[in-house]
Amino acid sequence: MIKHFTWNTGYGDIKVEFHRNIATFHDHTHEGVELVLYTRGRGVHIINGKRYPVSAGDVYVINPGTSHACEKSADLDRWVIGYHPSIFLLIGSDIRTLAAFQTLFVLAPRSPDEQFTCRLTLSPVKVREAVAVIQRMKRESVRCAIGYRIILRSLFADLIVLLCRSFGHAKNSGTVPAIARAAAHIESNFAKDISLASLAAVAGISGRHCARLFTTMYGRTPTAYIVETRIRHACTLLTATDESITDIAFSCGYHDSSFFTRQFKKTTGVMPSVYRCSHRAAK
Repeated sequence: MIKHFTWNTGYGDIKVEFHRNIATFHDHTHEGVELVLYTRGRGVHIINGKRYPVSAGDVYVINPGTSHACEKSADLDRWVIGYHPSIFLLIGSDIRTLAAFQTLFVLAPRSPDEQFTCRLTLSPVKVREAVAVIQRMKRESVRCAIGYRIILRSLFADLIVLLCRSFGHAKNSGTVPAIARAAAHIESNFAKDISLASLAAVAGISGRHCARLFTTMYGRTPTAYIVETRIRHACTLLTATDESITDIAFSCGYHDSSFFTRQFKKTTGVMPSVYRCSHRAAK
């Protein structure tokens, strides 16, 4: 029977644990996301019933509800960071513009096979750098001094960028990194006109192949992803600035404010002006 554990991580929360000399642990799931860094030893990680070898330097992201276990371990140490997916909303949208982030934290965790293929293995030097950041996170979470949540999130962002940079310098081939580059391109250029041909060029594959893979991996077409990204940024501007709705429309890639308003209501269910008033009143 698979056990289910609660990380007790709410909106923006982070939990840090160190596991030493892991011999085995049985099948279980979590409500939150787990970022796992193996720092010593070797073993076999079982994800959704499939076995994958792991060793020092390997990094994995385990999504909520994903069954996982470990066996045949030899002196295996690991750091585990549990977090709520909302943490990335607090870190900021720039993180989405990194192709490595799209690969490591969005696409690969959805498929154990892809995660093993695209997994990040840190060099000993990078392991030490990552552990130094994680240890600071652990100290902050234990001390709970004034403002510790702010520092925790800042350190977590440092760690994510460190991992993304390391992945960027490692192998970056295959269909998952290719589609991740396309998504990152959208996140970086949503205010511009983006064609399927330009996405295919970034991904390095044909337009038809790009559209099919993108839809399969992200669960939406490239066009729908572009709209979603534009509306997400519009929501931020509506609540955080006093810019006019027309200016926000142009800032988010719409040349017609009336079309933007219709698109916004279709996506969110309310008019931009109503969204702005309701979310400002809630603060």
